[in-house]
Amino acid sequence: MPVWNIDFYDEKTLREFKKRMLEPLISIEDSADFLILTADLPKARKESIEVNIAANSIEIKAEMREEHKVKLWNSLRREISFTHYHKVIPLPLEIVPDKAKVRFINGILEIKLPKKSHGRKIKLE
Repeated sequence: MPVWNIDFYDEKTLREFKKRMLEPLISIEDSADFLILTADLPKARKESIEVNIAANSIEIKAEMREEHKVKLWNSLRREISFTHYHKVIPLPLEIVPDKAKVRFINGILEIKLPKKSHGRKIKLE
């Protein structure tokens, strides 16, 4: 059988992978000069967060690590599970990616995105 006909990942494996992939809750606030995007990333580690900003979309990736310890009599059972956040957010208008500011405080990711200027009105004298 040729190699390209072998199914390395069956549907069950892909379903299990998708179960561990979460989409963060997102809100976008539109102010005069900025879009302010907030993403809820509970239990995400700051060093695992990756933000990719383009002119018309944002991609957010993060990893959540949970550790559970159970001590019973003289034995210790320790389980560590990893879950990933991933979401691509289309933006309602163009922004300037190079001037974006990102901060992460208490599980909330805030991205301040300056809007792209499309000219201005000039008053005639």
